[in-house]
Amino acid sequence: MNLDKELTRLQSTYNERGFPTDKTIEHLDELIRNNQKNAKLWVVRGDLIQLSEDEDSKYSLKDSLSSYIKASKVDPSYWESYESIGYYYDVIDSNYPLAELNFRKSISLHPTVESYEGLARVLAEQDKAIEAIELLSPHNCEFHNHEEINELRREIESGQWGTK
Repeated sequence: MNLDKELTRLQSTYNERGFPTDKTIEHLDELIRNNQKNAKLWVVRGDLIQLSEDEDSKYSLKDSLSSYIKASKVDPSYWESYESIGYYYDVIDSNYPLAELNFRKSISLHPTVESYEGLARVLAEQDKAIEAIELLSPHNCEFHNHEEINELRREIESGQWGTK
């Protein structure tokens, strides 16, 4: 079975506005039953739950977090699960220390622009602007020239992030 093809096929179960439905997630759960040790599928599950627009969904945002945590247990070296957990704790739960921990883990496994952005954001949100700016500097961040990183650095330097 080609998992990428199966994941593409899931899009046929999206609603008319192009968002996943409970049916989408149920189909993915079927794939997961046959591929329990595939961390990517667990992360996709968490993402689809967050993107779903079903008002009467049987899935909650906590189910997306559970999916990301399951991915990290299935494959502790799968960086994307930690990045997703980091964004969950940042955006949904506002638990910045847990977000920071997971972004750091993700970066240690596989640095990405998104993980550096996430870590810098949560540092700034914890009033650690100097540490966030230092994180995004050329000697600490291989993505220091990316426009997203430069924009975030400018925002942090101007005081747009943080609680003060």
